[in-house]
Amino acid sequence: RRAALGALCAPFDAVYGRDALDERMADRIDLKALENVVTKFLPRIADCVIDVSPKVQERATKLLLALLREGFLDEVEDEKVWNQINLRALAPDATPLARRDALYFVMEQLEAFDDDDDDDDEED
Repeated sequence: RRAALGALCAPFDAVYGRDALDERMADRIDLKALENVVTKFLPRIADCVIDVSPKVQERATKLLLALLREGFLDEVEDEKVWNQINLRALAPDATPLARRDALYFVMEQLEAFDDDDDDDDEED
């Protein structure tokens, strides 16, 4: 599970990670090419945030945060998936890294609502 999640994280790490490639190489990576894979395996990826292995939890939370930031989760309406990820921010059994990424996940969602409110205020 950890290796599979790592493989899915690799393109995001290459573009945005600490060991990001030079700009020419990063521009060649099309993250949207992962859309079908993400759609098919999203429930399983979300289940990995509650995996028995802390390393799997961390990797899954990191991947889901990257997917959220890239817009892969914009059309997801499954409340179970959202709640499962969001609750990891408060889970006592989550590692600090998983908890941090889950908290970022929640904050990113809230920022989207704030942006919508700002747009509505400008229209009034």
